[in-house]
Amino acid sequence: DGVVDLTGPPSDWTEEVLMGLFANRDVLNIRVKSGGCTKKEDFWIWCQYDEESKSGPPHYVLTIYRKRKDECKAFHPSGVLIKFNLREELVLPYWFAYSVTNRVEVGISSNK
Repeated sequence: DGVVDLTGPPSDWTEEVLMGLFANRDVLNIRVKSGGCTKKEDFWIWCQYDEESKSGPPHYVLTIYRKRKDECKAFHPSGVLIKFNLREELVLPYWFAYSVTNRVEVGISSNK
């Protein structure tokens, strides 16, 4: 069950709308909605090499997908934090740049 796949995600997985994200050199932390059963294994990162990028380090475009919907009913208004080590989990080179395409939701919603 790898993190990287060149063909893209299955059609029943959904692009996650994030509650927040913090990115630094090697680590991408995402905050996501949860009903109490959300775990890291529920997510998959589609990593695409940006062939259009002509300057600077190799550029990768990341999109985070949720593989399984959290059906639990607990109240977690601040969601849960999921951590990815990009260099280890995506096997990216030592020198790279990346961007994340997922939307970040602002405001309060009762929907999971």
